[in-house]
Amino acid sequence: MADLAVRAEGLSKSYRIDHQGKAGARTLRETLVSLAQRPLQRRPSDRSSHETIWALKDVSFDVNRGEVLGIVGRNGSGKSTLLKILSRITTPTSGRAEVVGRLGSLLEVGTGFHPELTGRENIFLNGSILGMKRDEIKARFDEIVAFAETEQFLDTPVKRYSTGMYLRLAFAVAAHLETEVLIVDEVLAVGDAAFQQKCLGKMSDVAGQGRTVLFVSHNMGAVSQLCSKAILMEHGIAKAYGTVDEIIGRYSGKATELGRVELANRDSAAGTGDAKFQWADVRNADDASQQDFSMGETVRIAFGLRLASHLPKTRLVIAIRRSDGTPISLISDDDSSFALPNDHEQVSISADLTDIRLYPGTYSVSLWATDNTNTEEFDRVDDILVFRIVDGGKLTMRSLPRHAGFVFLTPTWRSRPILSEDSGIRTRQLSGRP
Repeated sequence: MADLAVRAEGLSKSYRIDHQGKAGARTLRETLVSLAQRPLQRRPSDRSSHETIWALKDVSFDVNRGEVLGIVGRNGSGKSTLLKILSRITTPTSGRAEVVGRLGSLLEVGTGFHPELTGRENIFLNGSILGMKRDEIKARFDEIVAFAETEQFLDTPVKRYSTGMYLRLAFAVAAHLETEVLIVDEVLAVGDAAFQQKCLGKMSDVAGQGRTVLFVSHNMGAVSQLCSKAILMEHGIAKAYGTVDEIIGRYSGKATELGRVELANRDSAAGTGDAKFQWADVRNADDASQQDFSMGETVRIAFGLRLASHLPKTRLVIAIRRSDGTPISLISDDDSSFALPNDHEQVSISADLTDIRLYPGTYSVSLWATDNTNTEEFDRVDDILVFRIVDGGKLTMRSLPRHAGFVFLTPTWRSRPILSEDSGIRTRQLSGRP
């Protein structure tokens, strides 16, 4: 347990849902009569008037100290219940959870705030709840207020705050006070885009300080930017655990299987079917199937296409997206001298992405075939291929952070000495002298 910050073992949580009978009373008089008669009635069907649902079912995982874990899933999949158990707000029906160190939670806007107290008073209240001494809170007080940007309303009761102001202060308190583990639910969706980026940057800083973050969000861009590993929740079950790219791919329904994909026997094409993709593959420069590449290598997108005999010029498009769905590039054969032959029923086509400069990560490939005017779609397969950029290869030996950008650029660097007379001229111009 020395390197573990959070451990969950067989966590389960059930709730009893009661159901009213279909023939229930509809008026006040009928309701009163029904209540008066209830003690005298035998109700053998009571046992069937409720059901048990499992919000969580046998969930187990470990989170290491300093790790940022994303928890993703559809609404009702058990994400919030899991966080409430870890935050000791809800007790599990079975299983156990252990959190090592001081825990800070932001599960909903203003968690732990008292509406009648001012912003200033709630900062100290929240810190006390976390077990911090008053001197510790005072040492971080100015930093919290500056981050929340609520100086003007600091001595106003928080019940008069807007939702955005409430969120700013709540997050600032949770992120800046000295907690070893920070749990954040979907509340960041309430803030504006600039505030969300500010919060993500702060959580990255928190993780960089060796603190642990559990982050729930439906924003796959935020999960991809912040997290290194993730859990996929489905119907209260931890369906999958792995790298953030793998889990986002499964959550988004994108291709995660690597290798050649057969497309000829699909039930239906996305368009008219006058042109139809038969297969698709990712290959290297030697035309061998490959999915892991280094920057600077050639990534070859290869596919087979069946063409109708009457078909006019066909336009081919390759779309590349990052694992979180962010568009990277839309490649068209219109931008090259390539001309698709129309005298064969089936053709094999490849497009070489030479000297690839994408940052390390997982990327999906979609294929489109349309008419020359792009008004009629013949066929389309979305996110059908996957390839990975794993390192800097021949371009750089330094460690590249995940999604630090989109494209790795290597400009030509130059320098020249600044002569003393040049410096003097520049100084006189800046000072306004003739």
